[in-house]
Amino acid sequence: SGDLRNVIKTVARLPISYSRSLEITINDREFDIVARNIILLLIALVVENVDEAVECVIHVWYSALVRESDIDILHCRIRPLIED
Repeated sequence: SGDLRNVIKTVARLPISYSRSLEITINDREFDIVARNIILLLIALVVENVDEAVECVIHVWYSALVRESDIDILHCRIRPLIED
């Protein structure tokens, strides 16, 4: 799962009319990689504004600096989904 391209391409190519459930298995030997990828996918699913979601994913995935707006998304929208 170190590379999310196949997951993203699969989901992006689903027809708009697709209404069934979709099960995706994400695995990797490194827990940190799996956790990062799940967080990135959750950002894409939860953030309603597409531009905001894209910017957040880019900064979390690639940047050395995570912006304050990204921290807000992670803390307020993503963290509640993964807390025990």
